Amino acid sequence: MGDYVIARYAKEPQEVAGIIINIGSVPALVKLRSMNGSAIVSPRFYSEACTLLANYYSSTPVDIKLKIKLASMIANIKSPSASCLAFADTITADIPRVAAPVLSQKSFHSDLIDLIEYGYNREIFNEESSDAEGFLFELAGKRLSIDDQRSLSAVLDLQPIGNKEELITAFRASVVSMLSGEIDSLVEDRGVIEDVIDSENLGDARKDVRRFVDGFFDDYYIEFTQSDVEEVADSCDVSGIISRNREAHEEWSRTRNEPRINLAVHDDAFIDELFRSDFPPI
Repeated sequence: MGDYVIARYAKEPQEVAGIIINIGSVPALVKLRSMNGSAIVSPRFYSEACTLLANYYSSTPVDIKLKIKLASMIANIKSPSASCLAFADTITADIPRVAAPVLSQKSFHSDLIDLIEYGYNREIFNEESSDAEGFLFELAGKRLSIDDQRSLSAVLDLQPIGNKEELITAFRASVVSMLSGEIDSLVEDRGVIEDVIDSENLGDARKDVRRFVDGFFDDYYIEFTQSDVEEVADSCDVSGIISRNREAHEEWSRTRNEPRINLAVHDDAFIDELFRSDFPPI
């Protein structure tokens, strides 16, 4: 049905906006955003649909989650309409007060970061906006995804925040804590030391992990200290990863050297005998 709706109304923003309003759910807004991201609809269509939704949400009581999601969508429109801007400005100004219901929901973290950045760019917030700063302290302490951490680090680095250094220090501590708990998974997922199977190479493997962490921090917009790098790297169970590498290598070697039965060259009698030997009659 989703494919049908897209095909049927891909040039009618009024119809799509009406469908989203009637559905009344966050996933419906996310679907509209994905249609724009994948170029299923034109930028003009997307802007018009967002304008219609903004007009409706401005005049009708709806869940604050819908308003936050739409406002973040508008914040990323290149040339939003005046009514879109008015809607996004209003929601953004209220973010420190109304965002509590979504602050712990990972699916909204990127929206909140976008709106905080939008608020500073639009001069809704400034160095004296203590409410926005307090909200940033709360957000910085959440368990953000790596992508959201990096987006927030850009906001902290580029925007005129009053207690910027204190906030960056708190954020950096949060990032180090999170990465210290996930460094094993990161190292294994990225294959940092996947070729190391001998414990004699433990020292070199630890150096490789430290270099990986150092480079990993380069993708953030704030500076991390050498002490931060060492804290995360030293949290990595390098010995355990090497042990798992060795077990995987031994398993691969064993299965590679096992004789394979080519059933294509055997007759039915052989296959029957094979099953009888594996599953003796009861």
